[in-house]
Amino acid sequence: MGLDNYASRSLDEVEITPDDARAFEEADLHLCGGIFSGAESSFRGKMYWDLIFQATGINIGEDLTPQEVRELSALLDVFTPDELAAFSVERDVVKGPHDAVVCADLQHFFRICARRGLGLIAWS
Repeated sequence: MGLDNYASRSLDEVEITPDDARAFEEADLHLCGGIFSGAESSFRGKMYWDLIFQATGINIGEDLTPQEVRELSALLDVFTPDELAAFSVERDVVKGPHDAVVCADLQHFFRICARRGLGLIAWS
């Protein structure tokens, strides 16, 4: 079973505005995608679930409200990208280790969501 995650204005269905889509496109993020995910506003959640859970205690395997996404973003930003990458090695995270570039993109993804008031849909 897999896990894909989608930034969204609604937790009922994936919904982003053209301005939201543009914000993700301009960020030029390079996160792992899946069969149905991998557009700028989504990613293959199972690749990052363990890292995010161990670093923040938040489960991206469940839908997250905009407030929960803001909390997740703030908790990820406690780390520099290099520290988060080192954390992925020290904790021997599943699907890791992740390098600092990927960690920076993951942090940036959640910052965009937090700034734009987006939640996160978990699809598996």
